[in-house]
Amino acid sequence: MSERYSFSDDEHERAFEIGRARVKRGGPDAPICAAQTRQGSLCKNIPIREGKGRCLRHAGPHAARGTESAN
Repeated sequence: MSERYSFSDDEHERAFEIGRARVKRGGPDAPICAAQTRQGSLCKNIPIREGKGRCLRHAGPHAARGTESAN
């Protein structure tokens, strides 16, 4: 059992890891930017909070400036 998290038992930890694998980057339920690129595919970057579902590249200059000052 992991020392970093407090799981009640091994089954609880397995269920957590299965759920985490679905939403982490590259997983089937991971959030993506989904802006249409010039090649016609969808952008796969992670959206930022200020971008209303878009990544830093596609959110626009106002959202980019807001993210820059937060760091």
